[in-house]
Amino acid sequence: MTEKKVVIITGSARGIGSACMRLFARHCYAAVGLDLLAEGQTVADEIQKEGRTALFQTCDGANEAQVADCVGQAVKKFGPVDVLVNNAVHCEDPDTIFTTSAGSLDRYYAVNIRGTVLLIHEFIRRYRQRQGSW
Repeated sequence: MTEKKVVIITGSARGIGSACMRLFARHCYAAVGLDLLAEGQTVADEIQKEGRTALFQTCDGANEAQVADCVGQAVKKFGPVDVLVNNAVHCEDPDTIFTTSAGSLDRYYAVNIRGTVLLIHEFIRRYRQRQGSW
């Protein structure tokens, strides 16, 4: 286990999430990326090649058991999580009132709301467990 601070970033496979991974790693954080897309491993590999600390885990943030497992693995490897960046987002394409369906709404809420809240819940649960100070 290192003395580095630990950050978990969702939606880390590309875009803003992968940029956050790189930025936090450059600022000496152990950067843990979570995403449904396996290409997030490439981002973690690139960070590690620079001599920095990164881990990628495929994770469905809307799945409570996966969230707990992924956070647990990050804690086991690097220590307590200091920062949570909820970056994962889902939007159907095209996203109009004419294309909206129950399925598209379910996917939207699963990622944008359920996944976000489950990760916050797990982060706070572990934070309180280790008696972190606000």
